[in-house]
Amino acid sequence: RIRQALGPGVPIDVLTVEAEEGRTLLQAGTRIGPRIFLGYARNLFPEPWENANEVRLRYQLSQPLAIESRYGDAGNGGVDLVWVEQFPTAAQRARRQRAGEESPEDDAGPGEDRDGTPAEPERNDGPAPEPAP
Repeated sequence: RIRQALGPGVPIDVLTVEAEEGRTLLQAGTRIGPRIFLGYARNLFPEPWENANEVRLRYQLSQPLAIESRYGDAGNGGVDLVWVEQFPTAAQRARRQRAGEESPEDDAGPGEDRDGTPAEPERNDGPAPEPAP
């Protein structure tokens, strides 16, 4: 509802409120490009060493790999290299197979056969033999 009240002129893609154990964090952000996300976080009850206001930037290097940076008014900040790998649940795999989106081979991880066992490594015993004349 808050995003609707702001109207279409305010480009906010993310707006969240997190509350846990005496800490409340408000976050807002927007995509400023296909791979770049810029955000702002406000900690309503910061400890003396924590940032009350923080700017966050995320650059998506590839599908699973991103660089995240943050810096705030208390001088705290950092840069993280983040790898995210998502694995479908059994229900999601079944739903995709029914929909024809993927075959069972697609669910095997790298170096695994369909049943999840390690795949036989490819052999490279040198150059291929010459065909017979």
